[in-house]
Amino acid sequence: IFLRVAGISLTAFAVIGGALSFGIGFGLQKIALNLISGIILLVEDSIKENDILEMHNGVCGIVKSMSARYILLKTFTGKEMLIPNEAFIVNEVTNWTYTDKQVRLSIKFAVSYRTDIKLAQQIIIDACEGYEYTVQDREVRCFVHEFSDSAIVLKLWFWVDDIYEHRKGRVRSGVMLLVWDKFREHDIEMPYPQRVV
Repeated sequence: IFLRVAGISLTAFAVIGGALSFGIGFGLQKIALNLISGIILLVEDSIKENDILEMHNGVCGIVKSMSARYILLKTFTGKEMLIPNEAFIVNEVTNWTYTDKQVRLSIKFAVSYRTDIKLAQQIIIDACEGYEYTVQDREVRCFVHEFSDSAIVLKLWFWVDDIYEHRKGRVRSGVMLLVWDKFREHDIEMPYPQRVV
């Protein structure tokens, strides 16, 4: 009533109010989306603290905390990333520890064409089974993967109990060093690439 008596048009206030409402609503859209995504994640229980996640862009780390708006992911390089909840709903995410902490790793080995392949396979399996972090009740397998230009490529499959505790890179390095020592004991050659000019 006061504004009408003063001769101030309410249309201007309506336009300004509508613009502000639109701007605020647009700005809150992402916040609402993250809140709803957070509720979905909590209800589904698909991601929990201390899970090891690998994002669609290759980022890998451990879930340190979960909130209504974001998940705190600590990478293996020590970085702490605040990732919005919607990223875990709309993108592909690998949960390495969703139902089981055991993870299967693979390593490729190249040996010379002069090598006794069955002997090399057995050496690789024995070396891997002797590694302290290998799961003993899961079968270690080694098979011929490829006949390449310069070598025969063998592929090793083995299981690790807890990839978070033992670290994937450290385990792979440990197994490769054991295989390297065994190859040298048995004079098994890992050849250089050969090219004919």
